[in-house]
Amino acid sequence: AFAKAQKTKAYFKRFQVKYKRRR
Repeated sequence: AFAKAQKTKAYFKRFQVKYKRRR
């Protein structure tokens, strides 16, 4: 669950940046 959390955080950060930039 630790590795998943770290991967999710990195994915979320990248996803949010793309979303924010598009908005």
